[in-house]
Formats: sequence, C-alpha cells, structure tokens
Amino acid sequence: MRSNRLSHQNGWVEKYKQNGEAKFRSRWWVRDGETTGGWRKKSKNHFGCSSKKEAKRLHAEHMRLINDGNLRTSLVADANLTFVEFAKGLWQDYLDSVEAKPSTRHNYATMLKVHLLPTLGGLRLESLDTATISGLFGKLRAKGLSSRSRLNVYTLLNTMCKIALEYDLMAGSPVRTKIHRPRYMRREKPILSADQTRKVLAEVEPYWRLCFLVDSILILRVGELLALRWCNFNEEESTIRVEKTLYRGKLQDHVKTEKSEATMPVPPRLKEALLRHKAKSAFNRPEDYIFCRQDGSAASADHLRRSVLYPAMDRAGIKRTPRDFGFHILRHSGATIAHKEKGLKQAQNLLRHSKSATTADIYIHPSEEEARDTLAVMEEKIFDLCPIVAPSEAPGSQTVQ
Repeated sequence: MRSNRLSHQNGWVEKYKQNGEAKFRSRWWVRDGETTGGWRKKSKNHFGCSSKKEAKRLHAEHMRLINDGNLRTSLVADANLTFVEFAKGLWQDYLDSVEAKPSTRHNYATMLKVHLLPTLGGLRLESLDTATISGLFGKLRAKGLSSRSRLNVYTLLNTMCKIALEYDLMAGSPVRTKIHRPRYMRREKPILSADQTRKVLAEVEPYWRLCFLVDSILILRVGELLALRWCNFNEEESTIRVEKTLYRGKLQDHVKTEKSEATMPVPPRLKEALLRHKAKSAFNRPEDYIFCRQDGSAASADHLRRSVLYPAMDRAGIKRTPRDFGFHILRHSGATIAHKEKGLKQAQNLLRHSKSATTADIYIHPSEEEARDTLAVMEEKIFDLCPIVAPSEAPGSQTVQ
C-alpha cells in the first residue's frame, strides 16, 4: 500500500497579473490521487499583498502548515480522516503553532466535547456538508443553548473547517455565514456608580478589601490581579508591572494581549496601603503573591466572586442578575468613571486595550445623568440656531374657531 507521506518542500511564490494589477500566490506539489500516485501543482492566492516580501512571509507560514501536516503520516492526505481524528491531531498542532492560551484551549475542548463531537465526531471530513451543519445548530437551538454560546460554537467550527481547508482535507467549508451564524445582540453590561463601588468595598471582608480596592482603581482583569507578586511592585518608582495572569491556580507567562503587558503607576494612597499590607503579611518575599490565601497559595477567582464579592454586593443593597456582576463589573465601572473624568484615550490606556473601539463600544457606559447633560447642551445649541415658532405665531396662520 502506497504511503501517504509527502516529502518536505519549500514551494515557491509566483507573481501574476490580474486586470493589470500585480498579484501573488503560493505554489507547491501534491499527490494526484491514491491510484496514479502522480503529482500536480496546487496554489493559494495571497490577495491584498502589496509586495513580494509580504507574499513570501505568507507563503512561508502556509508551507509550514503544509509540511507540518506532511509529517503526520497517520492523518494527512487520509481520505477517511474523521472529524474527531482531526480534532485530536492537526487541530492541536494548529493551536500549538498559534500559541493558544490555556483558557482558550480549555474553552475549545469543552465545546468540542459537549457540542461538536457527539454529532460530528465519527463523520469523515469530506462528508461534512451544509445540511449536516444546519442539523447540528438546529439541535443546539432545540436544547435551549443561548445565542451567545451558539455563536461561540459557530466560531470554533468555522475556524476548524478553515484549518482543514489549509491542509487540503476538505474540498470546501460546509459552514455558511448567512445560514449558520447565530444572531447575537450584545447586551449592555450593568455598571456601578462611584458611590455604589465605595459601598461594596466597605462591605468586603477586611482580609480581601485591598485586593478589591486595587482592582477597582487599576481596573485589572481578575487573572492579572491575582497573578501580582511583590516582585511586580516597585516601591521606589510607585509602579506595578502587569506581565502574567493566573489561570486555574497556575501562573501563565503571557497576558491577554501584547498591549495588556504594561507598567502601571500606583497613586500615593494606594501605595501606602500596599506597603502596610506587605508589612503585615506573612508572605512578602518577591515571589509571593500580593493577594493570596491565608496559607500563601494562589487565590481562586471563583471563590472570591461567590464567597466575597457577591455577599458584599448583597449587603450593600446591589441587586444582582446572573453572569453580570462578577469581577468584570468593577472593570466596566472603573472604565466609565475614567472616561467621564479624563476622556476616551486615558480610559483606553488604563484598560490597556489595543483599539479605542473596544473601549468605546464595550466598556464605556454613559449614565442617564450624562445623557441629560448632553441633551441639555444640544438643546441650547439647536435652539440658538433655530428658535421654535409657536403655530399661532406662524406667518399667515389662521385661528381655528
């Protein structure tokens, strides 16, 4: 039986013209079927490339995927490859190549296990069609899965099919945007006012109060907050370095984005509070967590949310709704306060977002008071430009008897 293994190859970049415009594409060789064993050229267009240098970079990445696949003799070029085999093999290779974060891997694995593999696992990749995918999402709707969760499943499956296409394991993707993508309307997240935030902090048990105070002022992600160690706190320069995150009790060497890694200034009163906390703490070595359990081990975000934050909110009279009042509400609330006081750019810098649109569209929540102030200004300006004339005062008006 002929082996499916292909030799390692570099391929080449080909330049061509389309409508008088220079274009680039990758070219390489593949086996032409199981019977003849011959070879044929394959190509992949790199639309949008402005130079051959850029095209070569994309080509190198594409050939790396191709050659990585060639080395997996049990999987690549196998016409009988099933969805579950792909999920356990080449899909994992892809996650390795993009250095997917542990939290991302965990979420993907959960969606695969619960939603995708029970329906698609035993099916061959080449047999997946649009009707099969429609049936899958029909089942998810029937189970009552939320539109947000179905959107997450759709995004995962769409990406997996694209990667399978890159490996030439499918003739085309069966996922269709207009048919399968769930409609999801992002809900406005609730926020706390500055006064409500103070009330909640006053109700947090003393051992954890500084932890929540730091989170409210520096508006960190909870994983970044609980990953802080004393070596990240520079007393002389009054700064805190955000460079790691805590996930499932383990330190991760990377934060959410490149922009997230940053050195943040610590205001004077917060610095004094941290110094007092360090002096009293039994765990104040450089490698110790700033906010830890009473035995010095890493704190649990789930425990703090359920056993500390929620009870404090209840005591402060904050009415909670499911999934909306976790640690992230402090980040949204702090972002809104920062925006109101210092503007969008400073809020973006404090949140450490790469794009201002993320800050503006998701994290900034204008209050009713701000809306009234804005409308008052609008009213004043518009009335000055175009004063309203009562109907009875209009030229040529007639009084109706």
